[in-house]
Amino acid sequence: MGIKEDSVELLGYVYKRYKEKNEIYIDPQDINDTFEWEPGRVNRAVKYLYDEKIIKASLLDPQGKLHDFWIEGLTSKGIKTIEDEKTFKNTFGVEVGVPGVLKATWKAEEK
Repeated sequence: MGIKEDSVELLGYVYKRYKEKNEIYIDPQDINDTFEWEPGRVNRAVKYLYDEKIIKASLLDPQGKLHDFWIEGLTSKGIKTIEDEKTFKNTFGVEVGVPGVLKATWKAEEK
């Protein structure tokens, strides 16, 4: 998978948790346990979402280690990105299905 595809998977997981709990705290170990990705892959997906201002998160370790960062929630841009088909497609290059529901298969939902 590429970085954007990984970011879509991670965003789906973040969005689901955010909708269920209205606030979240996701650390690197939580992501690793859910997706079983190597540390660099986790960091690249989180960094993409952070750089696009889609998630609220702490800083990342540039050396590709599972570092002390956490995802605190979604920004208003992040919510719009998920729930607006055009914005989502422009950001990730893939389409959403029903508004707010992605066509991607989210591994986190399968576990």
